[in-house]
Amino acid sequence: MLADQFRLRRSLDSVQRAAKGKQQFDRSLKRLTDSLAKSIELREKRAANLPAVTLNADLPVSGRRDEIVEAIEKNQVVILCGETGSGKSTQLPLICLGMGRGVSGTIGHTQPRRIAARSVAARVAEEVGSSVGNAVGFKIRFTDTTSPQTYVKLMTDGILLAESQGDRFFEQYDTIIIDEAHERSLNIDFLLGRLKQILPRRPDLKVIITSATIDAKRFAEHFGKGDKPAPVIEVSGRTYPVEMRYRPPFDPDAKDAEQTPKRGSPPNNRRRSEADMQAAVMDAVDELMLDGPGDILIFMPTERDIHETAKSLRGRLLGRISKGQKTDILPLYARLSTKEQSRIFQTQPHRRIVIATNVAESSLTVPGIHYVIDSGTARISRYSARSRMQRLPVEPVSQASANQRAGRCGRIGPGICIRLYSEDDYKGRDAYTSPEIQRTNLASVILQTTALRMGPLEDFPFLEPPRTGTITDGYRSLYELGAIDEKNSITEVGRQLSRLPVDPRVGRLILAGHEENCLHEVLVIAAALELQDPRDRPIDKQQAADEAHAKFQDAKSDFMSYLKLWDFYHKVRSGASRSQLRTACQQNFLSYNRMREWVDIHHQLSELVAEVGLKPTKRQDNFDAIHRALLTGFLASIALLTDRHEYTAAGSQKVTIWPGSGLFKEKPKWIVAAELVETTKRYVRTVARINPDWIEPIAGHLMKKTYSDPEWDSQAGSAMAFEKVTLFGIPVIPRRRTRYSKVNAELSREMMIRDGLVEGHLEIQLPFLRHNARLMEELEGLQTRTRRFDLVVDDDERFEFYDKRIPKDVADIHHLKRWLNKAEKNHRGLLNMQKVDLRRTGTEEVTGQEFPDAVKVGSIQLPIEYHLEPGSPEDGVTLELPQEAFNQIDQNRLGWLVPGLVEEKVAALIKSLPKSLRRQFVPAAETATQVASQLKFGQGNFEQTIARQLTEIAREPVAVSDFQEDRLPNHLRMNVRIVNEEGEALATGRDLKTIRQAIGSNASSSFSKIDDDRWQRDGLKTWDFGELPAQVTVHRGSIELKGYPTLIDEGDCVSLRLRDLPARSALETRAGIRRLTAIALARPVKVQIENIPRLSQWVMLSAAMGGAVAFQKNLGDLIVDRALFPEKGPYPRTEAEFQQRVKKAKSLIPVATQDVIVLVGAIMTGYASLRKAINSTTSPHWKYAADDVKKQIAALTKPGFLTDAAWGWLRQYPRYFEAATVRLSKLPKSGAQKDSKAQQVIEDLIGLYEYRAEEHRERDMFDPNLEHYRWMLEEFRVSLFAQELRTAIPVSEVRLEKQWAQVSD
Repeated sequence: MLADQFRLRRSLDSVQRAAKGKQQFDRSLKRLTDSLAKSIELREKRAANLPAVTLNADLPVSGRRDEIVEAIEKNQVVILCGETGSGKSTQLPLICLGMGRGVSGTIGHTQPRRIAARSVAARVAEEVGSSVGNAVGFKIRFTDTTSPQTYVKLMTDGILLAESQGDRFFEQYDTIIIDEAHERSLNIDFLLGRLKQILPRRPDLKVIITSATIDAKRFAEHFGKGDKPAPVIEVSGRTYPVEMRYRPPFDPDAKDAEQTPKRGSPPNNRRRSEADMQAAVMDAVDELMLDGPGDILIFMPTERDIHETAKSLRGRLLGRISKGQKTDILPLYARLSTKEQSRIFQTQPHRRIVIATNVAESSLTVPGIHYVIDSGTARISRYSARSRMQRLPVEPVSQASANQRAGRCGRIGPGICIRLYSEDDYKGRDAYTSPEIQRTNLASVILQTTALRMGPLEDFPFLEPPRTGTITDGYRSLYELGAIDEKNSITEVGRQLSRLPVDPRVGRLILAGHEENCLHEVLVIAAALELQDPRDRPIDKQQAADEAHAKFQDAKSDFMSYLKLWDFYHKVRSGASRSQLRTACQQNFLSYNRMREWVDIHHQLSELVAEVGLKPTKRQDNFDAIHRALLTGFLASIALLTDRHEYTAAGSQKVTIWPGSGLFKEKPKWIVAAELVETTKRYVRTVARINPDWIEPIAGHLMKKTYSDPEWDSQAGSAMAFEKVTLFGIPVIPRRRTRYSKVNAELSREMMIRDGLVEGHLEIQLPFLRHNARLMEELEGLQTRTRRFDLVVDDDERFEFYDKRIPKDVADIHHLKRWLNKAEKNHRGLLNMQKVDLRRTGTEEVTGQEFPDAVKVGSIQLPIEYHLEPGSPEDGVTLELPQEAFNQIDQNRLGWLVPGLVEEKVAALIKSLPKSLRRQFVPAAETATQVASQLKFGQGNFEQTIARQLTEIAREPVAVSDFQEDRLPNHLRMNVRIVNEEGEALATGRDLKTIRQAIGSNASSSFSKIDDDRWQRDGLKTWDFGELPAQVTVHRGSIELKGYPTLIDEGDCVSLRLRDLPARSALETRAGIRRLTAIALARPVKVQIENIPRLSQWVMLSAAMGGAVAFQKNLGDLIVDRALFPEKGPYPRTEAEFQQRVKKAKSLIPVATQDVIVLVGAIMTGYASLRKAINSTTSPHWKYAADDVKKQIAALTKPGFLTDAAWGWLRQYPRYFEAATVRLSKLPKSGAQKDSKAQQVIEDLIGLYEYRAEEHRERDMFDPNLEHYRWMLEEFRVSLFAQELRTAIPVSEVRLEKQWAQVSD
């Protein structure tokens, strides 16, 4: 198949390259051969099923078959001039089928109108004995009936043009028939030019151009080769004589000449005014009905005229119908539903009167027509490059169009055509209608040629090139929409627009709707703009219609009225039958057909945007967002109220709001309109109020800015000027003060030096200016005493001093301060004058709400500083932190930096994402702005918060791990500087972990040494320090810190200190309270210990546990701990609470001793058994296991272990020792392989724990999560080596990993 050749050729080239490069190509070759086989199979199948063709011998084209076939075979392009009735539209595709064409590729057959494409497809399908959709199909906007079995494809020329985007060389076709080319529509001219371009690259493609009244010579020369034009075949039409009758309107004041109507003349020869066209049509109908039976075709310029004529005819013919003279009156226009249009092609035994627009001029044959009434006018689209308006005025048709109309009644027999204009008028008209390309906006054409890389439109081979003014205006329109840039190169917006088969302005609305998250609403509005207003306003019921439509009006926007109308229709539709819906539409003066068309267009637009990857969001009816989106497409249609009733639009045009608009009475100051029309006045229709603040961000590339009255502003520290911002001549910002430095940096700099620095007109006092002023005063005093006037330089010399030193790009005080901030690092006193020049430099730090001098981290207010020197270690924001506060800072807060850097950091994080995620947030800057606006500063982890926000936008997960934080510039990570009491830096960096390693436990120890006598007590043996609060506030200079008063066990006494972390404070305070209690209850505890039955055995075993003395002391501490803390509860905080707790503990000493005896006895027994098992494990193969168990019990029985381990975990010791014993006993039976594998797992985890535990010890830190992890490891040992003993808590590698995630760094 032709459509497969390019793809298959590329695949073959790829295989050949792979083979040449000695690469694997088996799979590629297999895919190629399979595709080739399928393509061949399809072609053979199409060839076998090619329908048999029988031409209609009655049609003139059939008689010229052989000549046509020969011309097609010998030439690539054939021009066929076929008159009306020649049969060219139906027989040419049959002739091509008979030649065997349509097999390798489809026969494409274009028609200028959808109704013609449908009707011709039906007629051709009937000729080949097929139904529409099989051998013959059609494709029009929103409807495609073709299938893989289609040989002949009817379509509008616009469809074929749209297909060129995906099929640049029309490879799916082997034959293309351009029918009715004489209409010279924009699409036809574009197609003819495109075909001219591609024919040299498609020698197999045959092109047939047909028309009834074509300028054959021009087309032949256009498609000629060298000096040889393309062949022209002229075929006469099968027509009958048509009698022409001219019945122009006359002066209404003339007297009636004749009262009795005669055959062949008007029934009343009274004179009519030009405005009385309806009366003229009625008279013409009466005249023709006297001539005999037969259907009548009436040409009227507009749909409104059609309906008015139909209404008048029904009233006029009512009496005849009652007498049995039935007459059908049928409208015909492009927007009519398919069902209504099909009635036109159904002949009836009685007379029919068809009232049509110019859709019935050509290609479309209405059967049974004997008579034609031609109003001589039509609505013709014309675009004015000057006024930028696309107008649809009613104009006289050309001679060619008039002849086409007359030819409609000469197909089945002699006909009569009544022209409602004079013969002289006819002869004075243009021979042909000017091509549409010469009277339309070329924006869409330019966009397509640019997207298809066809080169500049000026070089495109049009049959008749468009005027330069319209080309220029087309480029201007696309530039306004952002579809092309200043160099006329297509932009990303332009590429997206080119994929949307709608008017570029409507397409731009759709894209903007997506950007503004209001695509749902914009699609509804865009669909409405694609059709005629569905609201009817009959002349005789205008007031009733206005009252019915009032509920849809919106005082701020006619576009929102469309949404109200849409909601009304769908609400009725949801609970009504079709007839009820039609009735509801009639009652509310709505066109049922146009409402249905609106729904269809909206559905199709929704499918189109889905195809290009746009997804409508949930409807919100956000007025601002909707109208910002609309504004992007209608920038050239904004207007400013400059008079009571009149607006100034683009190009200084004066316009008025359409009276039917909901804004007609209110008349807001700024509006945007969907259309600008010209009737008796220039009106803007479908308008909305807009906020002028929206215009500049959207139309920045179009704005014109002028400046006036520059002057030095001492308060602003800059040269200021008044800026006027205009769009298309409309003053959007009439007068705005702005820094003049961005306009004229040279003059601004001169004013800064002379007025600000030299003359001192400056409210900001800079250090170097104060210095220079003091020096100036000193030198002026000296000058006075010595009467030497040459000591002080004049203003010009002082100007020269600053001019030599200040860079040329520093033009205001703000930039001067910023420059000085950097320059002063290497050159102190740069602007400080000496006695010879009066200058030295100095600056102040810039502060503000977005860049504060201090930030709050947790409950601590800390100073920060800023540095701008990319590449420097100090670049960015530096937080100065006393080392005492280090352990109290919230690392999450540091990620937020300062408010002024949040948006930039969000953008940087987006840019660090992998490409697959990053492209969903393009442009990153706009997404960053959106995300930043929704953030609550400082709440939560910054990266996690951003990841959640981006996940909501992309609707797919974005994890923190997706960010490549190492790609962030330094200034977007907080720089932390740890200082001592003297302000000296102890450590600086952006990684807290590295800083912790640098300062170790200094943070905690320095906190404990904070100078506050209340919490600096040593040698305490009784509770004589008053209350022990859980938390206090202490000061380090001007900084407030949280402190936690802590009792610390010193062995034989207690000390009182402040700790910086509550967990560590709680752990140490428990031991401190226990020590005070042990001192108070020393005697009864000692008695209990001496009476322990197996104490001597325990003492012997305790040699490896720190010695007998330490063990006995620890044993006593355990007894006190059990008596003092029999259950969980708050610690005593006052002396009274402590004494009460001691008293109770004393009574519990015997019970506590018994508990300890039982538990410690089990521990020591298990310990002894394990030591024995270790000593029995002598094989060198098992040495690793014995060593591991030794290491385990050493860790479990460190000095003080009886109180270091919580009672709940201490109770597990016997099981831990038993589990280790079981492990060793299994070695001779199961071998070392399984055991060593399990040991490797536990060794890795223990190594991780020990490393982190050592870090915490160095920092004097206690983390309950790490402590729990340590006991989970012991339980994990049990599960690995003695699973039969079961674990105290659920444990696994996964649970360990989750617990580890909670451990502090």
